[in-house]
Amino acid sequence: PALRADALRLPAADRSFDLVVAAKFAHHFHGAALGRLLAEMARVARRRVVVIDIRRHWLAYVGFVAWSRVMTTSRLVRHDGPLSVLRGFT
Repeated sequence: PALRADALRLPAADRSFDLVVAAKFAHHFHGAALGRLLAEMARVARRRVVVIDIRRHWLAYVGFVAWSRVMTTSRLVRHDGPLSVLRGFT
């Protein structure tokens, strides 16, 4: 089942999920908060923790900006997407 909650205080018992996934949002956490996020994911994971995120690179930034100008009219996507690439991990 899917669960929506505070990622730093998951309302689940230890080892209650086989797989815990963070898909394209871990880059919003920094320093100690990122460590707490990973620790909380590990606490509730029985088998695996998977973090899928954005890689910070100038080519990814330029590529996303170009893509967003052609493929979407959403101001949110055009603004948040490039910022997410800039905040991504290296």
